[in-house]
Amino acid sequence: MILATHAIVGTAVASFFPEKPIIAFVAGFASHFLLDAIPHWEYKIQSGFLNPKIAGKLEFNRGFLHDMFRIGSDIAIGSMGAWLIFSATVPFMIILIGVIAGILPDPLQILFTRLKFEPFVSFQRFHERIQIASPIYKNNPVLGVTLQVIFVVVIIIITKL
Repeated sequence: MILATHAIVGTAVASFFPEKPIIAFVAGFASHFLLDAIPHWEYKIQSGFLNPKIAGKLEFNRGFLHDMFRIGSDIAIGSMGAWLIFSATVPFMIILIGVIAGILPDPLQILFTRLKFEPFVSFQRFHERIQIASPIYKNNPVLGVTLQVIFVVVIIIITKL
């Protein structure tokens, strides 16, 4: 899934717990893995440093800068989307918690691939195995993003009922 999807769904799930920030965080964090278990499209990471499958050295090259721009834009879109959708009914702190918790497992992969001891090894293995980046969507970003938008809309409708 793209990070914007994780941010908005993380916030949607966290919004069920407006008075319980710790539970909101855990729910938003768990939503990440539920989303990853759904067949989806995700953009390719070019930087060896940011790609958890490579876990390469930090190099400030074109791939790294491209990835940082794309990831930063993705997070910004998700954060703004979560704010626009939920700010009228959800406290700012819960929106922030939902965005951070929903996204957090992906950037943690960079750390986990470098910490080769438990529980980090098991966590990374779990995160990799739960991913279902379907071949149907892998080569069709329009279809992949469209399905993610539809999924987000359905989740928003459920949370607004």
